[in-house]
Amino acid sequence: MLHHPTVSPKLARFLTFFSQFEFVLHHVKGRLNVVADALSRPAQSPVEDDDRQDSEVIDEEKFRLPTVHDCDERCAHVSSSFRCHSVNAATIRLLPDHEVSLLLDDQDFRGRAERRKVGECQELWMKSITSSSMYPMSTCRQ
Repeated sequence: MLHHPTVSPKLARFLTFFSQFEFVLHHVKGRLNVVADALSRPAQSPVEDDDRQDSEVIDEEKFRLPTVHDCDERCAHVSSSFRCHSVNAATIRLLPDHEVSLLLDDQDFRGRAERRKVGECQELWMKSITSSSMYPMSTCRQ
């Protein structure tokens, strides 16, 4: 196809991209083509594996908690104890999106149709943390 006199730039880019794969095309009639064959993946160099390991290291800046203002001793204790474990973000990752959205402030990160006041569900969440449960659970809707 590259030798055709009217090859568009878009078609040339597609052909250049597909030239990095090794594949053989076989025509299969539609009803017989139950499972479509996928293209083989391009080879990965060992350098990319090192880059992947670096990206798996958790960045503390991403998981740093905001400073709590006007907070009593119990609230400060919960905040400081959670701040000590903020590097291990596995607890946050294991929570369902609904639970995480309840723990957020009044920011509408997930496009909810309704908004909640700041701290509406956080008191229940703090109680569940102080009761030494591994995963904080909140029941905001009562």
